[in-house]
Amino acid sequence: MTANQLDQLGNTTSTQEVLLAKIKQSVAKLGLNYETQLFNNQVDKETINTLFKPLVVRLIQENSPLMNSSIQEAAENLLLRMNGQQLLSISHNNIQTHLYEIPIPLGSDLKNLTIQWTGRKTENGKFDMDYCHIIFYLDLEHLKATIVDMQVQNRIVNLLIINEWPEIKEQADSIIPILQAGFAELNYSLSGVHFKTPDDENRQVRKNPYSNGSSFDTGVDIRI
Repeated sequence: MTANQLDQLGNTTSTQEVLLAKIKQSVAKLGLNYETQLFNNQVDKETINTLFKPLVVRLIQENSPLMNSSIQEAAENLLLRMNGQQLLSISHNNIQTHLYEIPIPLGSDLKNLTIQWTGRKTENGKFDMDYCHIIFYLDLEHLKATIVDMQVQNRIVNLLIINEWPEIKEQADSIIPILQAGFAELNYSLSGVHFKTPDDENRQVRKNPYSNGSSFDTGVDIRI
């Protein structure tokens, strides 16, 4: 990946807004919690018919003559994976942990993005975005396996980027001011960007809940 390609990642605020909108749309369309929403009258049956998870459930239950064993197995595995996201999302006292795996468009490709969010809820039941911990797991075309670990304390953001590409810090320098400006527009302050590389000898493991994970040790930091 070239410096020019990295620069394009933070080219405009509109690009960030489009990506965020697509993530929200993907989460909504998956319908992971449609059973609870239906029980609480938060969604009508007409909308349910457009959501992905209930369509998979219906496909399994209807036993269509078009369903062969391979399609049946694929549908059941997909349903287990979606149910697994609910099981891995937990609540303890006022602390919430939620896990989402969603497909998002990155360039011309469709990539799986796994997001793990840990934080608390406010009095009105919404996520407290002033204090939270968010981990993004990505498998990118050029950068390959990449983890972005974001810590937010009083709207001050620290980023840890874990990737095996040795030149990532040098190439990323040019987009950090753009990234900082993007956070500022959202009323966040980017305090630092830190880079680490995998190290199989040091077993400090940060795992994608859906993969075997990687271990990480050595790294460099950028202070802003």
